[in-house]
Amino acid sequence: MVQSVSCGTSALEYPPDQQPFLLEPICMFVREEKMTSDTASHIRFHAHRELAKNFFDEYDVLDREQFEEVDWDNVYTALKLDPRMFQIWACKQVMDIAPTFKNLSKYTEQERWCPSCCRKVEDCAHILKCYEEGRVEALMLTIDMLELWLQQESTDPRLADCIVRYSQGRGGVTTEEICLGKTISTIISQYHKIKLAGVGLWRA
Repeated sequence: MVQSVSCGTSALEYPPDQQPFLLEPICMFVREEKMTSDTASHIRFHAHRELAKNFFDEYDVLDREQFEEVDWDNVYTALKLDPRMFQIWACKQVMDIAPTFKNLSKYTEQERWCPSCCRKVEDCAHILKCYEEGRVEALMLTIDMLELWLQQESTDPRLADCIVRYSQGRGGVTTEEICLGKTISTIISQYHKIKLAGVGLWRA
């Protein structure tokens, strides 16, 4: 009898796409992926995924439903190709532990207020939302670069338009309102459900 060992998802509940070979006495599946010669990286990824799910839920970054909407396989694939310093920055931004005035004020006599608008506490979310003219201009230039990159990568024009317009709205309008009636509405509703306080994404 073929035995399977699964991590995170029952192999009986969700039959994997990959199947055991004939006469294969034992095989291991991590979620829906069959482990072959190099199992360490796959097991490490899925083990860390479960730890991250619990951590994000506990610290109110993403609840469990939102967490499952994220394509973590592709997030990992994209981030591991980026410079280490960008990986660190992205982590700090999402977790709201970057050296903003709010965080610095916990350890020093630093004021918590945004030095640009002087009206809001400067945390990671505010950096993306600040209405001071210079910061808005810098953000819009970055969004223009994002739009160009989406075009260069042959992104579906409807999806690219929704992402750019949502980013320009800076949380003032939902993706569902922007893309109402478009055939990509299902993807967009998932995108809005996630609401990461990260690069190009804002908490509602």
